[in-house]
Amino acid sequence: VHDPENSCSVGDRVLIEECRPLSKNKRWRIMEVIEKAV
Repeated sequence: VHDPENSCSVGDRVLIEECRPLSKNKRWRIMEVIEKAV
């Protein structure tokens, strides 16, 4: 998943959306962080 702001870490719950290919392997982007990991 593409996270340009580097706002997520392992364990976070996020909402993702399919988008145009951003690179060879990235075709999803983060829409919002639902819950941060503790």
